[in-house]
Amino acid sequence: PDYGFPSTPLSSDSVKTHQFSGYASVNVKAKEGFNIELGSRWNHHSIYGTNYTSSINPSFLIKDHYKIYANISSGYRVPSLYQLYSEFGNKDLKPETTTSYETGIQYYSDKINARVTGFIRDGKDVFLWSGKYINGDKQHDYGIETEASINFTNLLSASFNYTYVNGEISTTNNSGKDTSFFNLYKRPKNIFNFSLNYQATKDLFLSTILKAASKAFEGPNELKAYYTLGFYGQYKFDKKFTVFADLQNITDQKYFVTRGFNTKGFNVNGGVRVSL
Repeated sequence: PDYGFPSTPLSSDSVKTHQFSGYASVNVKAKEGFNIELGSRWNHHSIYGTNYTSSINPSFLIKDHYKIYANISSGYRVPSLYQLYSEFGNKDLKPETTTSYETGIQYYSDKINARVTGFIRDGKDVFLWSGKYINGDKQHDYGIETEASINFTNLLSASFNYTYVNGEISTTNNSGKDTSFFNLYKRPKNIFNFSLNYQATKDLFLSTILKAASKAFEGPNELKAYYTLGFYGQYKFDKKFTVFADLQNITDQKYFVTRGFNTKGFNVNGGVRVSL
């Protein structure tokens, strides 16, 4: 669609780019539990020339149950053909570059596998939409991720994950002053998922799923917080036939992840799987 703007015909000869890349990595493992992986990628783009990205990923095992890890990596992304040549495109776009840092700790045993990770991501010349595609100045995102799976018994297990993310972009306004504002639109700062799983019999499996998300913003408009509750069950008659039912949004929550577009209320999917 042209959204009120006429589309300009483009020649296939002019709307063309190509990119070559090569990647190399080395992994060093020490007897004391220390591991490190180093990697680097060479990129050559027909418009933007040559660039290198790299990563370093050390980790350390402690007493067979704990793992401390970290990662530092750089990223490089060139504009797509649409961002360059469409009616909303900008041929003066610069490539987007990022540097990411993360560190965390993991615990694992026969019954528990859990980890906590903190991350920071800094970007430069990030792609933004402002009537057409433009480069922003500096992007700074940060957050934390946690996840765990627990086997209470051979029949009962649970898993959950929680993510917190925040970020802002810094730009220079028309008066020459620096300004920063939150711009992770449509992305809730808090997202939580939980599932409880029960193998009731050899053939009957039951699971309950809860998802919750905090409020988000789509531009200046607020998207309200919401939660959904689901239930899944399946029964195997034999090795070939399985009957299942998937109940989603049981409490019929009304929420939006994009303004103007409805999401599913209470709905049920079911069927039979046949394995030949």
